[in-house]
Order: sequence, then C-alpha cells, then structure tokens
Amino acid sequence: MKLVAVQYEFNCESYENASAFYDSIEHPLLEAESVLGDLQGAIVVYPEHIGTFLIFLGERVRAETLEEALARLALRNLPRFLLETLRSLNPRGALLSLKWKRIREAYFTAFSRLASKYKAVIVAGSLLEPTSPRAIQNVSYVFDSDGRAKCRQVKVHLDTPELQLGVSPGSISDVTVCETPYGRLGVAICLDSFKEDIVSRLASQGADVLAQPSANPEPWDERLEEEWRNSAWYMIQRFDSLKYGVNPMAVGRIVGLEFEGISSIVAKASMTSDGSGYLARAANPKKREVLAVEV
Repeated sequence: MKLVAVQYEFNCESYENASAFYDSIEHPLLEAESVLGDLQGAIVVYPEHIGTFLIFLGERVRAETLEEALARLALRNLPRFLLETLRSLNPRGALLSLKWKRIREAYFTAFSRLASKYKAVIVAGSLLEPTSPRAIQNVSYVFDSDGRAKCRQVKVHLDTPELQLGVSPGSISDVTVCETPYGRLGVAICLDSFKEDIVSRLASQGADVLAQPSANPEPWDERLEEEWRNSAWYMIQRFDSLKYGVNPMAVGRIVGLEFEGISSIVAKASMTSDGSGYLARAANPKKREVLAVEV
C-alpha cells in the first residue's frame, strides 16, 4: 500500500483560474511519484478546504482580508447576490451559490482527471458546498482510480470559524466507510478525527485507513503539537481495525488567513521502527511538502 499526504500551500495564485488550480494540485503528485516510482495503488490525501477558495476563481484577489474579498465579490455580482440573499437569507451562502457551478466544475474536473491519470485513490481534501438554499456544509469527496467521485463525507463536528460562517454540521448516521481497491477508507475531516463517536463508527465498519484532511488557521506551537496527537495518531493506536492514518495539513496565506501545521502518516507504534507511531512527518509547519511512503 502506498500512502501520500500533501501539505498544500494556500495562495491566491493557485486560485486565479482552473488551470492554475489543476497545476497546483498536480505538482505534489509528481513529487510523490519521484519517491514511489508510480502512484498506481496509492491513497493520496489533500488538506481540508482545498476547494473552498475556488470561490475566488477569476476574481484577482489581492492581499486583503476574507471579509474584504467577499465584499468585493458581492459588489461585482450585486443583482444576483441580492436575489440569492433574499432567497436563502444567508449572505455567505448566497455568494457560494453564485459561484457554485464554476467551483464544482473546477474541483471535480481537476481531481477526477488526476485520479484517472495517476491510477490513485484521491481524498480531495474538502470544500464548502451549498447543500440547500439555507445550508452550507464542509464536504470531502473521494475519487476512485478511474476518476469517478466514489464517496462523499460531510464534516460533523464544526470548529468556531465554521460556526461563525454559518456552516451546518453533517449527521453522524451518514458517516460511512469508503470501499476502495486499495483499502477500506474512513474519512474524518479535521476535528472529526479527534472525536471517538466518528472514528469508532468508522472502525466498527472495518476501516483500515483513516484520512484526516486538516486546515489549522492558528500558529503551530507546542500546545497544538501535543493536541494533534489526540487525532489520527491516537485513533490508530486506539482502534484495532485501523492500521494507518494520513493527516495532510494546509499551510500558507490567503485572504488574510494563515494556515500552519505538521502533516503526518501514522501507524501502530509497534509497526514503526522507532516505536513512535510515525511513518513520516513534515519538517516545517509553514512550508509545502509531500509525504510518501510504501507499507
């Protein structure tokens, strides 16, 4: 089994157009390929919210805050924005709905094409998705090696910024394992991987790989370093069926938001040569990196 964690760097340039986005997510696969030889049979995981910033496709976002960037987007689409806001009673949801067709096309086309090209299973991070006129959810898609969007998982446990944005939680009853040719994959988006109700449900369904797409908008310090061990690393030790965990973190700066984190690929401590439980860890919490291992 080949496992890849993409520590992806958020920046405005990667979201200027669909081509730039595609290039930015393919480059890590070329790096992983140089390590593993090829990616056929690999499970590749990208970080949380990698698709969310596609809302700024074609908007030429500058070094501004998120609120300023969204206000500029609303002004450029004012008549439609007002109509959508009246319909949804949710201004942020209205903006997302305005751009959703373009966001979806860029996201699905890019990840489908890459999964098919490299014959890999890709957990395509996540993106905010308008799931009803008044609801936005944080959703992860899994693309099979033939390019099909095979599975969909909605984040259940939301963090404070998501609650402030009006994101709606998913239902724990919808948390299910994704059957792939290369393993039984459990996707638990960021905070969900800290929660035993989510991970125990995946483990009880026979998941052997836990994918934890993450994006942390705080400075990475010793406190977070210690707290993060309570997610994928701890859950792999805790549940017998789980053998490996893949936790890619987002890094970089975009629309006034800064992301930091140390990506990792983990296993049972007894399966690692130094007993640490880590098969690979990123070297720097602020720079892009690709972790690739074969187990």
